[in-house]
Amino acid sequence: MSPMIKQPLTIEYALLGFLRQQPMHAYEIHQTLLRAEALGLVWHIKQSLVYVMLERLEAEGYVTTSLELQGSRPPRKILALTPDGQYAFAQWLVTPVAHGRDFRLEFLAKLYFASQDDPANTADRALRPVLATVALALLFGLLTSETSGTFVQQAARADRAGDVLAAQDARRVGGLAVSVLWTVFATALLAAGLALRNHPLFYSAYALFALTSGKVVFWDLQSFSIPYRMLSFLALALLLTAGAYLNLRFRERLARQEPA
Repeated sequence: MSPMIKQPLTIEYALLGFLRQQPMHAYEIHQTLLRAEALGLVWHIKQSLVYVMLERLEAEGYVTTSLELQGSRPPRKILALTPDGQYAFAQWLVTPVAHGRDFRLEFLAKLYFASQDDPANTADRALRPVLATVALALLFGLLTSETSGTFVQQAARADRAGDVLAAQDARRVGGLAVSVLWTVFATALLAAGLALRNHPLFYSAYALFALTSGKVVFWDLQSFSIPYRMLSFLALALLLTAGAYLNLRFRERLARQEPA
């Protein structure tokens, strides 16, 4: 394949992933994408957009089509991966997510497709949870370090300039920025736990929510006035209420086991 060909987007890699499982027609791919146990909790893509993406993948040589006869009805177009499509998807699946902003979509998609690999390879399947845990821990540490380090540098520059108030503000905002990051990370874990019916991810999200709440209450808010503290407590109460609702709403879903 020519190196000038544009690389697929994350959602297009997901379409390749579904076709790797088996050849499908376009409507079937869209319905698979919408299922909650697939990626329906991560993406909400219109059917017309899926068709446009599939046409682009076919034009770029990642997908090939054939006609399936249906008796008296018009034949329908069946899509399948080409060797280039299989290679592109395999390379994408093992490539680390480059940016923290892509975590919610790209990482969760890779996690889903990694869990769909051949169950006969029991050794690899036993190792995957360990590798996934390590990857999540490294990503969490990297994002926290980068976020905190940015504001530490700002505070250091303010200290060198003799601006005490600016240095205090930088440290205070940095603490809140880390708390916001942790909240977003916990939300992503919660979405992944629901999408994959994965109890460790689901309850890890609750643990991180609790840790973030404690950090906000006992550390971040110490330098804020009483009105801001009250608003923060209200936000935390709403967050915990939402978590309790999700637990009740999806408890049966998490209890269901995947078919063997």
